[in-house]
Amino acid sequence: DALFNLGHAYKEAGEFEQAKLSYNRVLNLTSDHPGALRQLASLGGLKGRASDVPRLRAKLNDDMPDKDRIELAFALAKIDEDTGHVEEMFKMLALGNATKRKTINYDPVANGKRLQSIVEVFSSELLTKADGGYLDHSPIFIVGMPRSGTSLIEQILASHPDVFGAGELMHITNLAAGLDFPKSSTTLSPLELNRLGKTYIKQLRIQSKGAPRVTDKMPQNFLYLGFIRMILPNAKIIHCLRSPEDTCLSIYKTLFTDHIDFAYDLEELGCYFGHYARLMEHWRSIMPDGFLELSYEALIENQEYETRRLLNYLALPWNDSCLNFHKPIRRVTTASATQVRQKLYSESVGIWREYAAYLTPLLSAIPSIYRLQK
Repeated sequence: DALFNLGHAYKEAGEFEQAKLSYNRVLNLTSDHPGALRQLASLGGLKGRASDVPRLRAKLNDDMPDKDRIELAFALAKIDEDTGHVEEMFKMLALGNATKRKTINYDPVANGKRLQSIVEVFSSELLTKADGGYLDHSPIFIVGMPRSGTSLIEQILASHPDVFGAGELMHITNLAAGLDFPKSSTTLSPLELNRLGKTYIKQLRIQSKGAPRVTDKMPQNFLYLGFIRMILPNAKIIHCLRSPEDTCLSIYKTLFTDHIDFAYDLEELGCYFGHYARLMEHWRSIMPDGFLELSYEALIENQEYETRRLLNYLALPWNDSCLNFHKPIRRVTTASATQVRQKLYSESVGIWREYAAYLTPLLSAIPSIYRLQK
């Protein structure tokens, strides 16, 4: 366990070779450790073990805990992806995701109703009438679907000397949970709005290391944009956009450690994207100019222009370090820990087309009006 956790620490710090050594030491002590295999696969450390794949695949038929079967299936999927075995990759993804889905109590219908209730509660009139909030300019919220570029944007901003990247924070979720969100948002007094905003800033400052600006890149904060505007009217919000198809494929290929319950079934994933997209349409309609939208594809195509647009929105001076975001300067604890340590690359743009034959349930579930690529 200590060696496995040490591998994580190295991975989060961007020291990938040291991480590989730690994970391999785990395998030396515990042969075929599923977690170590998956982590090594994510770092490209299993490319030389192609001869082990048939044996590892056969182990999936053994009696083992669901957690180990999930880890092993995702590890094998990554090996198959790296070696170009697409059909086998999707078989492993289907097994890993389906096994994970069995362990989750997720109701997609109830979730859809929840997002619809947010649309029904929040209106431009409510936001206009809201009087209060805590007037602090330090928070920068980075929101969007998982795997849409939120970690990348935070890494770019955290490279700036005036910004501290605080990662994925639960502060807004916890504040809303204590209020019977969203219904209670209509009855909050100016004093309560100010108190809630002040509470958030107090929690944020504990993690800010004295930086004047701090990022909170919890993607699911897209649920709370109206609430954020009410309690922190001076906060800046960045919405990360990426092709629905690429976003959802990347989600399906990822085993998350947190509660992203919609991720493990292609149809449910496509439906969730539709709910998210409709809610973002609502925020645009009642919060004109309330947030900056940044396209992952546009950033890949013109890194400096989009980075300057980002910094201008935040009223931050230009700094060349933002173009060299991939150099290890901070811990990255999300599923994008390896990607944000690399320079921008275009290979992942439109990659869903290579796997379209396996994505029918997803593509059918994403509402056609939100499909960015035909």
